[in-house]
Amino acid sequence: MSTDQLVVAAVVKRAAPVLSVFLTALQQLQGPGTAVVLLEPGADQRRTALLTAFAEGTGATVIGRSHGTNDNDNLLRYAVDHGASHVLLVDDGILLPPPLPAHLQSLGRDIVAGVYWTEWRLGDRALPNVWVCDEYSFHPRSLSQASDEDKRNAAVEFLERLRTPGTYQVGGVSGCTLVSARAVRAGVSFSPLPNLSYWSEERHFSLRAAACGFDLWADTQYPPLNLFRDADMALVPSFMTRWATEGAVL
Repeated sequence: MSTDQLVVAAVVKRAAPVLSVFLTALQQLQGPGTAVVLLEPGADQRRTALLTAFAEGTGATVIGRSHGTNDNDNLLRYAVDHGASHVLLVDDGILLPPPLPAHLQSLGRDIVAGVYWTEWRLGDRALPNVWVCDEYSFHPRSLSQASDEDKRNAAVEFLERLRTPGTYQVGGVSGCTLVSARAVRAGVSFSPLPNLSYWSEERHFSLRAAACGFDLWADTQYPPLNLFRDADMALVPSFMTRWATEGAVL
């Protein structure tokens, strides 16, 4: 890897149908100097075969088995130790628009997430993979004692803002996050904080980043597609078709 290398990194655990389209999207990434590094848990012959073929065809690196803990930290350390300037950590059900990794790197931010939208509960309003404070709140801490109506209004304003292409400061990021080598060397990590019970490692990552003095950003220019449930696979053809046309913008 070069000293200005952008690495897209993921822990791959999904079944073969989702993994196949995830890897297809990775093959379409634009921009020079983009490498792919993957961790996999093994114990699935179809998944292993897909990863082997992908690595042979693209030069991607599969660095070994996932152990279920510290996987994202292991990916960060591996990439940075091998000369990466930025690492885009992405969940293995997230399809990346081809320009997204290079675009995020071009923003010059130490930590910035590509925003996608998900119906976390079927039929509910789609919500983003970023938030303002705490575990998943969309209103600022300054409104913690405000009325429910004020909190709702602040949340609506935040969510509407994210629907406009741009880059916005946030309080938490997950799922598709670019991290600079500078942030990694400063101590930003996904390791759980022992005195907090937040339920996901991204919450601990976001808190560590803020404690280390790094702002968190969200960019909405090129929304990825989250294959959250089996039915979302029906959205894949239209997503891929959009990016089959040169210069297409979501």
